[in-house]
Amino acid sequence: MMNANLYAMRTLQKEMSGEFEKAGINSEEDIMGLVRKIRAEIQYDVVISPIVENMAEFDKYKAANAFFRNVDKEGVRISA
Repeated sequence: MMNANLYAMRTLQKEMSGEFEKAGINSEEDIMGLVRKIRAEIQYDVVISPIVENMAEFDKYKAANAFFRNVDKEGVRISA
């Protein structure tokens, strides 16, 4: 029997397959480089914690999830 978290991660991996390559992100170092670049562009002393979420899942749960509602209201998109 599969743990719900493991199932969610495997589902996300299937849905995101190929998306990182399209964006030129091929390794963890590429992700960290993107985060460093964004942090360098910020004028204020803030912490960025990137969260990768499928838009369909985000839209599905934002009405029921306070965190997603807040991201929808105040979040800043950093990718296309």
